[in-house]
Amino acid sequence: MHFIRPNDTVLDLGAGDQKLKTYLPPSCGYIPVDCISDRPNTFVVDFNREFRLPDAKFTVIVAAGFVEYLSDIPNFMAKLSAAAKGTPFYFTYAYTSPGKKPYSKKPWRTLNHFTSPAQIEAVFTPYVAYLRQVARLKNQTLFSGVLGTDNASSGIVPPLVNDLVYVKRPLSLKLLR
Repeated sequence: MHFIRPNDTVLDLGAGDQKLKTYLPPSCGYIPVDCISDRPNTFVVDFNREFRLPDAKFTVIVAAGFVEYLSDIPNFMAKLSAAAKGTPFYFTYAYTSPGKKPYSKKPWRTLNHFTSPAQIEAVFTPYVAYLRQVARLKNQTLFSGVLGTDNASSGIVPPLVNDLVYVKRPLSLKLLR
């Protein structure tokens, strides 16, 4: 399964310990973004306080384990889709179990509480064209799409799953068809 082509430059939103970088081919560019600077070259911004992107060229945006920390997803997505129109966007979302208090031991861990892919699609569709579920892992889903474009008139053809993360080591994902 490939999502990132060998010559892409990846903007990693919520990069944390920069684990994604270990899965990328050496020819990929990598721009880590997080709200704290634990690693070198991290662009630091708290998206719950302000919206800024690094002044660098990127061809793909990945937000794995990031969206759950946003307090205002529509506002963030409106700004991201305007700033990066036409950019492939891959994100994961870890769901809250229905009727269960989310992360009760660590209430700071998540700021929004969606329970299904349908809820995610309803919120993200105005900002992400060709939004689709790519893979499901236990309580989370990997989504893909193209930022800030109109499905019918963009002229952008979304990459197929097999055309897209060079993986140095295998990942086990349940692919959705």
